[in-house]
Amino acid sequence: GLTSWFMMTSLPRCFENAALKDKSLPAYHPDGNSIQRMSASSAPRKTPPCQKAKAGNVVVLTGGTTGQPKSASRKPALFNYLPPFLALLTQAQLDRYPSLYIATPICHGHGLAFLLIGVMLGADMFFTERFEAGRACALIAAHKIQAVTVVPLMLQRMLKLDPGALASLRCIISGSAWLSPALAQETLNRLGPKLFNLYGTSEAGFSIIGTPEMLSRKPEALGKPIPGVQTKIVNEAGQVVSEKVVGRLCLRSAWTSSRDQWVETGDLAYRDAEGDIFLCGRADDMIVSGGENVYPLELENVLMQHPEIDTAAVVGIPDAEFGQRLKAVVIQKQGARLDQAALLSWLKSRVARYQMPALIDFRDELPYTSLGKLDKKSLRE
Repeated sequence: GLTSWFMMTSLPRCFENAALKDKSLPAYHPDGNSIQRMSASSAPRKTPPCQKAKAGNVVVLTGGTTGQPKSASRKPALFNYLPPFLALLTQAQLDRYPSLYIATPICHGHGLAFLLIGVMLGADMFFTERFEAGRACALIAAHKIQAVTVVPLMLQRMLKLDPGALASLRCIISGSAWLSPALAQETLNRLGPKLFNLYGTSEAGFSIIGTPEMLSRKPEALGKPIPGVQTKIVNEAGQVVSEKVVGRLCLRSAWTSSRDQWVETGDLAYRDAEGDIFLCGRADDMIVSGGENVYPLELENVLMQHPEIDTAAVVGIPDAEFGQRLKAVVIQKQGARLDQAALLSWLKSRVARYQMPALIDFRDELPYTSLGKLDKKSLRE
C-alpha cells in the first residue's frame, strides 16, 4: 500500500548511513534528515491509486547469475509471505535481536525480505549505499549491531579485514550466492555458532535453510527445506532420482510465482539419507569433458582447501579432443607463491583424473555481479 510505495520512492535518498528506528518508523540520518523532513521538503507526489489484492504482483530483480538481472513477479498476498518469514523467525530467532544491518540490495528478494521482516519486528535497521568491508565493520562495531544479512563475499571480506569488529553479532544470515565450506567453517570457528545459510530463488523465495548446528557437521550442505516447501531432484527426463544422485533441483510452495507449478531453479543438487540438500552448481556450469560430467563446485571446494589459496573458480573451455577441459582461476593468499606445476602436483591425489584442470589462471581478484555472485560468464570469455 502507501507505506511500501513511500519506502520504495523516498527511502533510497537516505541510504547513506541510514537507519530506520522504532516501530513507528520515524528515521534518523547523520545529516539530520528524516523520513518526515524529506517528505515535507520534497515535491508533492500523487498518491498511487489503491489496487485490488489480485490486481498485480510484487516484482523483484533476479541476481543476474547468467546475464543481466531479470524481473520476477511474486504474489502480494500476506499469506504467501508468512510461512518463510515464520521459519526464519523461529529458526534464526530474529525477534531477539533489536538491530539489523541489511548489507544486501533491497531491489533483490533477499534484501527486500529482510527489510519487511525488520519493519514487522520494529528493529533498528541499518543500510549503506554501497558495501565496503571497512565501512561495514565500522558500522557494526559502532552501533553494536546484533544481526546482519550478507552474501558470502561480504562476509569473507569482513572476516579478512577486521573480524574483531564483528564481536557484537549474534546472527549472521548468508544467502543469494554459494557459501563455501571453507568460509562456513572459518565463520563458525571465529565467531561461534551464529551462521545461517539461506537458499532460494527470486521466483520461489526462501526455501531451504542451513542452521549453525547443521553447518558445523556438514559445512558443504545447503540445509533442509523449510515447512511448506516441496522439493524434488530430477534427471533430464523429469524423473525423481535416488539419494546421492545429482539432478536438477525443483521447488514448489504456496509462495512461488506459480503456486501449482514446480519452479526449476537451474541448480544441480543431491539429497543425502538425512534429507539434507547439497548444491553441485548451476546446470549451465556443468562441464562435459571426454564424456564425463564434471561439477565445478567439487573442484572449487578442493582447491580452497589448499592453505595458500584464498578463493577459486572453475569453468569449462573448448577443447578439440575432449569437447571441454577445465580451467581453474585461482586467487592466492597474500605472500603465497604457488605455480601451476606445484598446484597440479598437490591436486593429483585429491581429485579424479577427469577433474584435473588443463589450465590454471592465477589472478589478483575474481569478477562478481552487483549482488556479489561470482560472474562465471566473464571468466569464460
